[in-house]
Amino acid sequence: PHVLACGWFAFGNHSMSDTGRHWIDVFDEEQQHVQEKQHHSSKFAQYVLAFQWSMATLTLGAPDVASANTAERIFSTLVLTFGLLGSSLLVSALSAMIVDMRLKGTERRQKLRLLR
Repeated sequence: PHVLACGWFAFGNHSMSDTGRHWIDVFDEEQQHVQEKQHHSSKFAQYVLAFQWSMATLTLGAPDVASANTAERIFSTLVLTFGLLGSSLLVSALSAMIVDMRLKGTERRQKLRLLR
């Protein structure tokens, strides 16, 4: 999640934008509206939001931050795909472990029946 948060943070601060906006600009506008001050959010607040985005995106949740340009949408889609594949592999591995445990349990019960 940290590496993805850093990537999302970099996209928000340094990437080219076809719309002239980045997710950090949208976040700053929301912060200004809430706080009624004309300042940019701190880098720490931006990183925390980027980390929250990475956790939500990897776990297939709904991140609070939306992409504001095409590059961010592509990155976001790739991370969502990675999260989907990771979640699928996790469910598959857990299912295989459960099936294996059941087969071993059945095999052990059959051996015990033969001994009786």
